[in-house]
Amino acid sequence: YNWILIGYTSFFGNFDEFTLRLSTVVSTILYALSIFLIFRKHFGNEVAFLNAIAFITCGRMLFWDTQLALIDITFSWVVFMNFMAVYHYHRKSNYWALFLISYLLAAIGYMFKGLPAIVFQGITLLVFFIYQKEFKKLFNPAHFAGILVFILIVGGYYLLYFSRYDGTIKELAYTLFDESSRRTVIRFGIWETILSILKFPVDMIYHFAPWALMILCCFRKDFFRILWKDPFLKFSFIIVLANIIVYWTSPEVHARYLLMFVPMTFGIFFYFYNRSREEGSMYYVIIGYVLFAIGVVATLGSVSIFFIDETKDLPWIMPKFIFLFVSMGLLSFLILRLPAKRLLIFALIMLIMRIGFNWTVIPARYQLDRGIPAKEGALQVARMTKGEPLWI
Repeated sequence: YNWILIGYTSFFGNFDEFTLRLSTVVSTILYALSIFLIFRKHFGNEVAFLNAIAFITCGRMLFWDTQLALIDITFSWVVFMNFMAVYHYHRKSNYWALFLISYLLAAIGYMFKGLPAIVFQGITLLVFFIYQKEFKKLFNPAHFAGILVFILIVGGYYLLYFSRYDGTIKELAYTLFDESSRRTVIRFGIWETILSILKFPVDMIYHFAPWALMILCCFRKDFFRILWKDPFLKFSFIIVLANIIVYWTSPEVHARYLLMFVPMTFGIFFYFYNRSREEGSMYYVIIGYVLFAIGVVATLGSVSIFFIDETKDLPWIMPKFIFLFVSMGLLSFLILRLPAKRLLIFALIMLIMRIGFNWTVIPARYQLDRGIPAKEGALQVARMTKGEPLWI
């Protein structure tokens, strides 16, 4: 990932926030495009587009992770594409493509983030071929060829690495395992782990709201019977469940570590939402009113910018407020008037909320954030020590 950042900084010739964050924005767009192109093959354009736009507009992405220059969106995209490669090439019975492409993506994932890529690869292939009752396929020559691809890429890197660095394999292994086990029960103990297991579902619903609300439509007696009829939904459910257990049982997990599971989970949610809509179920009605209520609260909440010291005197604040209030108010009204399109309309409300966030919260944060003095101090130190050795 550092090489990707170096590519952006070399192209633009600087290390400013725009340049570094652009890597995240590009990865987000490519990830969303991949979601659309893959899911439309299974559920059509509307559900695929909803899934892609929901990924971008869930709270975790819209107000946190897309603002940063961290590795997680790019890494998650690679892992998601690995999941999809396994499913796609298995459907075609093309085991050479399955294993070669899967291990190529796993190697790329390892070069991003180390051991988690191996864990994803091992769990996914083992669980998938067991539930397909094809365990013997793991001993197919194609599988060993895939492993060889992984070894050549990762091993080739380490040959270059140790030709330039005097470290030992022991030091390397310690760092890799320490980074991967730091947030597990090994460090935090059993009681904190149990508490974390209980909190995990609630935390995830919070982070991936408001679209996580669609889980209501999965509360039905025939959930598994319907799910098991669709091979892609079945694959999504089993692979997410098998892989997420590693994080579910880890006490210190950030939601951004789980972004590879979001499209598959949302895909299940939207499928059952559409069934609830066709059936006119209670949960479909409840979700409609909740989305309307969120839109109304967001519309009325925009008035608050006139009562906050850091936002009330921002440039062009009145026309910005008028745009936010009128657009979100109109769209909230349309949620009730156009129920068949309410999810797309609500996605627009979320995007407008982000525009309002850009116009108000980010400038206000620049005045209040404790990171700003740290940044200015770092720049001052850099100017004072330019051209001289500097130790931290």
